[in-house]
Amino acid sequence: VAAVRLGEAAGRSRLRAIVARPGSEIRRALRVQTALALAQGGDGTGMIVLVEALDACSANEALCRSIVAGLGKLRDARAVPALIAQLPDVLTRVEVVQALGEIGHTSGEPALVERLKTDEYVPVRVAAAHALARMGGARAVLALRWSASHEKEPRVAEAARAGLAELRQGQ
Repeated sequence: VAAVRLGEAAGRSRLRAIVARPGSEIRRALRVQTALALAQGGDGTGMIVLVEALDACSANEALCRSIVAGLGKLRDARAVPALIAQLPDVLTRVEVVQALGEIGHTSGEPALVERLKTDEYVPVRVAAAHALARMGGARAVLALRWSASHEKEPRVAEAARAGLAELRQGQ
């Protein structure tokens, strides 16, 4: 696992085999670490393992953050429902919003719009503005415009304006 995390490609086939074998609690922990190492290199073989682990990681915040980041890096739309299900968790909400933006699938857009407009935490609203700008599209533009004109927190309004400017430059 460590060798693959450091960039060694030769061990990837062994890691894929580990991910494919369910088993004991120790084996599950190894499968999660293996799936994370593969995800770090852009290999989605263990994506399902990560999605399953996300449901059970609440006792380990660092592990949850790693799983969320790994899912974002994979940019696989199948992870969107599992990530949306994690939004109530305040400790990883910013990372979940960022991962949804990285994935960029339209199925995550309503949740991002909701976070931008109503989340009680400023960093989450800022992350939602950045994620929507990354995604683009008509719904994202509307939400960013709304935030730029209605948001009371300057950091969020600025993130929305920056996102709109970024989208205009990309056209």
